[in-house]
Amino acid sequence: MRFTVSALLFLLLLLPHAALSSTLNLSFATPAGTSKTQLQLLAEAERFWETLLPGYQPGITINDVVINVYAFDIDGEDGFVAFGRPNGLVKQSGYTLPTRGSVDFDTADLNRLEASGTLFEVLLHEVAHVLGFGTLWEANGVYEIGSGQYTGTNAVNAYRAEFDPVAEFVPAELDGAPGTRDAHWDETWAGGPNELMTGYVEPPLFLSETTIASFRDLGYETRAVVTAIPLPSGIWLTIGGFGLLMVPRLTKRRLRTG
Repeated sequence: MRFTVSALLFLLLLLPHAALSSTLNLSFATPAGTSKTQLQLLAEAERFWETLLPGYQPGITINDVVINVYAFDIDGEDGFVAFGRPNGLVKQSGYTLPTRGSVDFDTADLNRLEASGTLFEVLLHEVAHVLGFGTLWEANGVYEIGSGQYTGTNAVNAYRAEFDPVAEFVPAELDGAPGTRDAHWDETWAGGPNELMTGYVEPPLFLSETTIASFRDLGYETRAVVTAIPLPSGIWLTIGGFGLLMVPRLTKRRLRTG
């Protein structure tokens, strides 16, 4: 059985969990003029990740992760629409973790993304990059640039359980521009192209236990899920550049990222 995002989040919030060294507390700083509906989507993205990543592993005492959200005129409609990355880092208990980050949107694409129902998908993907997915792999010793082999123990074990019982690593993307390659799961991995954190995302989107487990490799505590988390379907997306995201005009195709 698969649940909607809202229903699954409600169920997850009811689950007990052990006391944590420090809880993950996300917050967004937004520019003037952010609409009420956009603020609501930010709140939902915050709740989504705080629910699945309720805190940190022992010895980590990060109080808050502040994500600045900006809107710029980047390149007009249908080009680059968003860029997510960590900006402030600390090293604790052997992990490199973010204390702040930013997500930049192209002003020409915001309203259309919201109207098409894809803005929430974009937010989830970009926040994952801010929290370290793809952006802090090398710093945490779970990936070597150019190898195509993610070796973090938790994600590899989850990948074996979910998709490939004999895998020795999780395949990472080696195609595309810098930021697309070496920062996402491979488009042709055994999990398929519909997972949220592949480099070229195709709906219907879902979030795998492999992705969630990868955050344990980065120093977070996670809540396990009993089924893959489906995400709202939307238009075809191409993601790259540490979360740099492009939207094709009409048909599914891979676009150049940079």
